[in-house]
Amino acid sequence: MFSAHRVLDLFFFATCDAGDGCLIPAPYFPAFDNDMAIRNGVEPIPVQPADTQTYIPTATEMEAAAVAAEIKGAKPRVLLVTNPGNPLGTLYPESTLKELLVWAVNRGLHVLCDEIYANSKFGTSANEFISMEKVASIAVAENLLSQKSVAERVHTAYGMSKDFGMSGFRVGCLHTRNKDMQKNMGMFAAVSNDTQHALSIMLEDEEFVDFYVAENNRRLKKSYELFTSLLTAEKVNYMPACAAMFCWLDLRTLLPENVSPQPTFEAEDRLWKEIRDECRVILTPGKACHYAEPGFFRACYASMPPEHLKVATQRLAAFAERKRRKRKADSLAVSD
Repeated sequence: MFSAHRVLDLFFFATCDAGDGCLIPAPYFPAFDNDMAIRNGVEPIPVQPADTQTYIPTATEMEAAAVAAEIKGAKPRVLLVTNPGNPLGTLYPESTLKELLVWAVNRGLHVLCDEIYANSKFGTSANEFISMEKVASIAVAENLLSQKSVAERVHTAYGMSKDFGMSGFRVGCLHTRNKDMQKNMGMFAAVSNDTQHALSIMLEDEEFVDFYVAENNRRLKKSYELFTSLLTAEKVNYMPACAAMFCWLDLRTLLPENVSPQPTFEAEDRLWKEIRDECRVILTPGKACHYAEPGFFRACYASMPPEHLKVATQRLAAFAERKRRKRKADSLAVSD
């Protein structure tokens, strides 16, 4: 057990040298860059899925990104997958996880699956949450991977900050069967005995844990349904989610139309600042999540009570309407 971000920092310290690379399906959590680069000098390698409806990557896309990185001198050592996803709030299908896992292990990569939102699931989805550990067991049973390769190269990260709202406790853990990893990571950044004792008391109360997880998901669902119903009513585009606490907004229609040859991340940054200053609403720009196309933003709808969420959404919708009216007026003025 470690402080939360130290799990990833130590993992990359143990698996990579400076200048090595980590493949990550984009868009992804911006803070991963710090976990990789600040101390360890590991290069993030964002992989842009061709499927912009589901954002589900393929092994073929991973291989192409790996080859391109090798040509540039950043040898991939790790595949990092987040499930449930941040910033998308979606779940990977079992088939995709297995495809990526088998490809990565056979290529000699370590696979790290960040499952910090594993107990925050509230929506209807064709995909059920399945841990990478379970996927690895299935791959072994189907003779796609050996038990030895899975033990050496498949790892799962978890923490208390999201599902249990305990960010200040700085508690995370790594599930791995790799003996060298266990021995080396266990020497650094341990959580205090007092914190471990308090957490053990809480987690041993199974009745409370079951109630808390169910109530948390009920409230997440309520906030998500309120947020998306307002977005739909105000004609603000978004990607449906079913887990975590995020919604991926498509605000491309609010970017300038007269940018040639296409909208830029500079325009996205100006839009972000306008929303911040005029609406007093903070979103995360898509560029920060390493998404390739300007105009997308991450919204976190779980950090405020429903009445505040309603106000924030109404401000965003009113801002969007003002932008549309101004664009229409400018267009009419030009035509005149």
